[in-house]
Amino acid sequence: SDNINNDPPEIIFRDHPAVLIMIDGEPQLRKVDDSELMYIINTPFFLVLDPSTELYYLRGGSKWFASKSATGPYEEIKKPTRDVKKLAEKNVSEDEKEAAKDEEVSITPEIVIRTAPAELISTDGTPDYQPRNNTNL
Repeated sequence: SDNINNDPPEIIFRDHPAVLIMIDGEPQLRKVDDSELMYIINTPFFLVLDPSTELYYLRGGSKWFASKSATGPYEEIKKPTRDVKKLAEKNVSEDEKEAAKDEEVSITPEIVIRTAPAELISTDGTPDYQPRNNTNL
């Protein structure tokens, strides 16, 4: 019981659409077979480095994001390199492909990357605090 870590996670607040991408510790890159691409193995998200462009690519549904650093900041891009797109198509399940097709998102969320425990609270605009009746809240 001495080795239990009860430290609270970082709480991140955004007053606009945001998505939290977790990497378990510092990003660990592994080379993709028969390719120059490298993928981050310690995250469940499709996050790869293309050494030819020196960019990290992140797929989020039907949207693509890129960054010079694995931990961001990420910006939306029109499309990734051909090799990245090919790898994504090969490694994304049919359910994920169908969900991305059905997804019509006009708002691009902020990508928040963390390598330590964290929780994200995202609201639609600035909170509008109101008192609760019959309480001191």
